[in-house]
Amino acid sequence: MKIKESMSTKPTPKERKERTAQLRELHQPIFESLGNPEALYIPKMAHNVKGLEGLHMGFFKSELDHGEDVYTEKVSMAQESEDPSRTLYRVRFNPHFEDEYATSEPMPNGHCRYFIPVDELEVVTEETTEEEDIVIEQDPDAGDLPMDQMTMRDYAAIKLLVPRSSKGWLNSMIEEAINKPF
Repeated sequence: MKIKESMSTKPTPKERKERTAQLRELHQPIFESLGNPEALYIPKMAHNVKGLEGLHMGFFKSELDHGEDVYTEKVSMAQESEDPSRTLYRVRFNPHFEDEYATSEPMPNGHCRYFIPVDELEVVTEETTEEEDIVIEQDPDAGDLPMDQMTMRDYAAIKLLVPRSSKGWLNSMIEEAINKPF
């Protein structure tokens, strides 16, 4: 499904790079705790997309095609955090993203954006314990997802009891079911 999106005033590439570095500073200890100090961090706008339900973040193919998770947070067009709590989200690497997400119409340069629903993003928090574990959970504000947002990959993961969904919270539930004594 191709979605048309409008363009607006954006920071220059240099300003974007500087603001991203500033935003990243707060999350760097979490990346280090994950053992991934060079984690791919790309702050994005969360917005309604015509033709789609709920808030989405648009990512370019080059941002999702690194073979690794992408970390993000909600920012404005001017790259200013829109979340007072500075929630960090993770987009799990999904090799099938091109088939699973709606895209924008191609831009003049031929690139398009892949729209990922915000309610599919994992919230990353650092829980203060002796070991300072990283806890991944579904966005508590998202509630339960409607069935029409379940992918074939999600269905297969549930049916086969294999935690390979692109939704981390679903993988956690499957792992719990696998490890639950009968």
